[in-house]
Amino acid sequence: MKRALRLLIVDDEKIERDCVRFFAAGFTPPFAAISEAVNGVEAVDAAKVFRPDIIIMDIKMPGKSGVEAAEEIRATDSRVRILFLTAFGELDSARAAFRVRADDFMVKPVSEIAFREALARAVLSLEEAGALEPGESALTAGHLREAEGTLLDALQLGLPEQAERAAKRLFDMAVRADGGVQEARRAAHGLLNAIDRSMVAEFGRSLSARDAAFDMLREARDRAETQACLLFAARAFAEELARLKAEPQRKAIDAALAFIAERWHTPITLEDASAAAGMSKFHFSRVFHAATGNTFTDYLCAKRMERAKELLADPALPMKRICDLAGFSDPSYFSSAFKRREGISPSEYRALSVAKKNPKPLIRSPRQEQDS
Repeated sequence: MKRALRLLIVDDEKIERDCVRFFAAGFTPPFAAISEAVNGVEAVDAAKVFRPDIIIMDIKMPGKSGVEAAEEIRATDSRVRILFLTAFGELDSARAAFRVRADDFMVKPVSEIAFREALARAVLSLEEAGALEPGESALTAGHLREAEGTLLDALQLGLPEQAERAAKRLFDMAVRADGGVQEARRAAHGLLNAIDRSMVAEFGRSLSARDAAFDMLREARDRAETQACLLFAARAFAEELARLKAEPQRKAIDAALAFIAERWHTPITLEDASAAAGMSKFHFSRVFHAATGNTFTDYLCAKRMERAKELLADPALPMKRICDLAGFSDPSYFSSAFKRREGISPSEYRALSVAKKNPKPLIRSPRQEQDS
């Protein structure tokens, strides 16, 4: 019988462990087992007995730090993927983490989206390295992402039957045929959350059938009822999206969104976007907010921030040039807006990105040791 993934959570704060466990419960493919440790000493012992595939570990803990624990674990297990949790302002600790071959890190407080992305990278890394033996994983992360993309495409096109079929295929891939109701619920909960995030990103709000789908999921008594909840949600979402796309105002908003997507890096204004939609700026503001859940200014700023974060990963780019390329004319405004949105300054974000991409070498030459 195939052995599914195993996760070890290491943090001295119970609330942090509970948060990570909650996010992990909705991850697809589901973990076969999740264990916890409260410090670095317990982590080393648990890694020997529990044999996790992935470890999510805090860096700063009393007694033995996460970095020290990782160094011991790495000495006997090169297969496990180690993801570190770090707080703002702990750049030195983050650099130390990569010196012991950390695979990734997440900044507290971690969002569910960032968590899922980090786990997906870890699973993909295990697969690419051949660290998952044949039959060990129910399916590859790549196959799941492909199936999830098929479902989201059907939803966004407003095709109920295709969405229902794609949801059934995805559920069957993510949940074993002999899986219990808890495994089925975890997988379905994760899929519904992924759909909901996509809909919020696309239309600025959750769909009206969302709450009913989650209510049904909580009442599901077995695998079949859980699958039925997911299929109901897929059909209901697709039907609602078909109605949304048929609304005259939706076409105007889509025209404005296309205009923003093409011109976000230039000094466009509310008047420009409303003209693209064929509306007065006052009417456009109300309709745009109702459709996307954001004001025009907030939506445009978010677009520019995402581009800025990509550019900050290049240490050779001057900050002024990043501002220009990301559509910000005032570096001071960019810096304050970035810190308000991300919780850290652009310089701190860059330092974390550079540390993640370029960890210091594990083996240093005698000349380097002498120079240090």
